Amino acid sequence: MKAVIISILIFACTAAMGIAFYWALEKSPEFQAETAQLMKASFLQEETPIQLEAEGGELWVFPKDSEAWVFEIGGSVLKVKPPLPQITRSGESVSYPLVEDAPAWPEIKAALHSLVFTRLQLNPKPDAANTVEILAP
Repeated sequence: MKAVIISILIFACTAAMGIAFYWALEKSPEFQAETAQLMKASFLQEETPIQLEAEGGELWVFPKDSEAWVFEIGGSVLKVKPPLPQITRSGESVSYPLVEDAPAWPEIKAALHSLVFTRLQLNPKPDAANTVEILAP
């Protein structure tokens, strides 16, 4: 009987230490930074720039420059900040003082959000929408 109780206690202590080690590793800034860099590399692995077309006919082209894209993990949220896009309408360049002031930004932001989920093959659970945040360039 003593042997069974000791075995259960050893198993419980080992499991608790393993869970504590995993939790500490997962929450470490180095682990989160490396995970974010791996996600960025996976997201940008296609050869072409990211082109998104808004409903008003604007074409938003985000460069593939991996240095310009920012991926950060804060808690359980992946924050993605794209570089400044080239925006054209009917072949003419369009600029806005702030990208988030562009009428098409909410649509483009939603398209980028969807693209992140697709390219990183994230599980789109109903509560997963808050796990990725798209920041304005």
